[in-house]
Amino acid sequence: MFKAFAFVLALGMLVAAARAWTWSDESRARNLIVVAPEKTRMVILNGPELLNETQGVHTWSVLPGPVTLEVQFADQSKHQTKVTIPKGLGGLMLEISQAETGELVLGYF
Repeated sequence: MFKAFAFVLALGMLVAAARAWTWSDESRARNLIVVAPEKTRMVILNGPELLNETQGVHTWSVLPGPVTLEVQFADQSKHQTKVTIPKGLGGLMLEISQAETGELVLGYF
């Protein structure tokens, strides 16, 4: 009985290793959620359209890699920042605000 169990265990490990070796490295879209003060407008330059904007929460579906986010605050000041979307499942959440000096402040959750 022990030999049969050991054989099945070893066979299962070999099959799992073979599947992991041949697994495709496919990039999947992730949710990018940006929290900003109300009346802040944002776009991803040369990227996907905004999916939703509700009370300062902006949502996009993006592929992994770098994106350039253009932010326009209520006082009409414009800023650009580069954000790198990592590979993986789930979403990435950012907080954007404006410092007293007018500079863009970026925070990761």
